[in-house]
Amino acid sequence: MSKKLEKSFLYKAIHIGVLMTYNLLLIPALLKFWDLEIYGIWIALYVVFNLIKVFELGHSTFVGNEINRIVHTDALKAKHVLGSAVKANFIVAALQPLTVLLIYKLNLMSFFLDDNIDQQEVVHVLLILFAYRFVLGSFRNLIQKVLNPFGLIYKMFQHAIIETIIEFCILVIAAYSKMTLIELALLWFAVKTVMSLFMLYDLKRMLPEFFPWWKHGDFKTGLRDMKASFSFALSNFLDRLGNDGIVLLVSAFVGTTFLPLFTATRTIVNFGLKLSDFFLTPLAPEMINLFSQAKTELIKNIFRAYWFFSSFLLIIGFVSSLFFMDWLFAVWTSGKLEFNIELYCFLAFIFLVKNYGKVLVVFFTSINKTSVILWTTIIRIVVIYGLTFLLSEYDIMAILFSMFIAEFAVVSLWLPVFSLRLFNIRGVDRFNFFTNLITALLVGLYFLFFIEGYFVLSGITIVLVAGFLFRQYQLISPDLRENIWFRLRQLTKFIRI
Repeated sequence: MSKKLEKSFLYKAIHIGVLMTYNLLLIPALLKFWDLEIYGIWIALYVVFNLIKVFELGHSTFVGNEINRIVHTDALKAKHVLGSAVKANFIVAALQPLTVLLIYKLNLMSFFLDDNIDQQEVVHVLLILFAYRFVLGSFRNLIQKVLNPFGLIYKMFQHAIIETIIEFCILVIAAYSKMTLIELALLWFAVKTVMSLFMLYDLKRMLPEFFPWWKHGDFKTGLRDMKASFSFALSNFLDRLGNDGIVLLVSAFVGTTFLPLFTATRTIVNFGLKLSDFFLTPLAPEMINLFSQAKTELIKNIFRAYWFFSSFLLIIGFVSSLFFMDWLFAVWTSGKLEFNIELYCFLAFIFLVKNYGKVLVVFFTSINKTSVILWTTIIRIVVIYGLTFLLSEYDIMAILFSMFIAEFAVVSLWLPVFSLRLFNIRGVDRFNFFTNLITALLVGLYFLFFIEGYFVLSGITIVLVAGFLFRQYQLISPDLRENIWFRLRQLTKFIRI
């Protein structure tokens, strides 16, 4: 493993620690200074902001993959791609506030927000947030993609750490000072604009040969690449709609004031997302390189290692937390939110099922298989939103059940079709390919037996889970096992510090 990749793992681990601290401290801080309605409005508002923002992120990801593919063989062409993207990005940045105005004119926000919420104020806040994206934010995100092929992805993690800390300070200061949401947005605009200027200067210093970033390329090429990235951007949007968009469904069918409890519970579960990102994010460029060299066996070995090590840690965390999470949740939220064990177990189960398919999604995304990713998210969205509306009388349980069916359909039927064919997996290897998914389903049974008080059955189930985990461990090559354990020891040292 290269030094730069090791550095990427290290800074990703630090980023995980910062994000975990961010979520652990932010939720109780905002609950202390905001009532549930204001907090719920901010959650819903920020989800809308992130949903609209994914179109620019999809564009930048596509451009980054293109640069990663050609920069070492044709540096001038890579500069041409980047400069063209910077020019065309003005269109993406301008479309975002126009989308906000369209949503307002069509009165779509009224479906997701309670009747007593001032929609005009929400729109003003969104326009201010997107003004920052138009001025600098979206361009900085695009230019950062140049770092990846040079093994400087750790610099992106450094910037992400700084940005996370700054966002935490902005929100806590605004809540403590009793700022209105519009005042919060203005503070956000000012501070993050200054922050982006410093980060852009750092990017110029790291890779001066690409500066000025807009020098090469042309608007026509930028539009061509933007068009090519549309399916990828749409896939990202739908994927976010299937994740963060769930918050809007909860707001619509259960109520805006329920959002703090739902978000707090999902935040705890999503600590597992930070863990999976620790393994996957630095490995995405490696999988691109391995695929370009037709080293499919090494890619499958990465899959197996990810499935075992991520599931091993996630299952230990989720299962052990059942014995103390109600107490910890009460302390964490200062008793302002009541822990719901059914909600927690259902979300944890859904996450474990989704975790199985996550490495496949990252792989297909990395090699720009946009059609596979697009249809993955379309299936997920159709199932989630279709079932939720059909079962709407069951409120939160309708949403949770729909989320599970959607994830199970994607990871057991859709993604394996392409994976088994691409990697030519046959015979008993097909069963091995699904071992991690079977383990996740068994954990779901354990949660059910635990909640219902069937402790003998839950004990039997956890033994089966252990057996399937051991089988997954055996499937990993010895060299990769040692490498991953080394990474985990580094992460453990960081957590102890």
